[in-house]
Amino acid sequence: MVSSGAAVNLAAGGQFKASVGGAIDIAGSISASGGAIELSTRRFLFEAKTFGGKPVAMKVPTANGAIIAANVYVEGELDVSGRFVNDIGKFGLDASGSAFLNGGSISIATSNDSLADGGGYRDTTGSILLARGSVLDASSGGYISPYGKAKTATSGVMAGKGGRITLTLYNNDSWSSPTNATTEWSISRPQREQ
Repeated sequence: MVSSGAAVNLAAGGQFKASVGGAIDIAGSISASGGAIELSTRRFLFEAKTFGGKPVAMKVPTANGAIIAANVYVEGELDVSGRFVNDIGKFGLDASGSAFLNGGSISIATSNDSLADGGGYRDTTGSILLARGSVLDASSGGYISPYGKAKTATSGVMAGKGGRITLTLYNNDSWSSPTNATTEWSISRPQREQ
């Protein structure tokens, strides 16, 4: 959780990764120019504990013992935009340089989850919830050299590329029963046309 008003500022190219059993709430901001932010949840966290060589599902309760939804809430800002640098008149160690102009990557994912319900299973996969006013930014940056010349990719086009934002529900290929982690079955998905 990143509280409202709190900021996690990583160095350019930095990486922030949170993979949890339960929910993630970003009410503040996380930034890493040209870097990567990866948030993923799973309602039941599978740890390295084994029984008979097989993984054991570990429930992730709240303080009152209830099992929470594995949602990802973004109320604040996730920023991996490229750097904008103006080095006019700055030389040697004073210049910032043109590194990390390209936008980075933001990945938010929730895993397949289900709950025994009567004679079958109910889909309890977490959601990705983006609040009104939340920001996911993977835009490109730009660079002006010490001599006042813009760095360009082609004539008249500033250098720097936008990054990638990926939102994924049902992240796993197969479903696991939380009451029996060793039981798996497949759900066929329609193939996308290329």
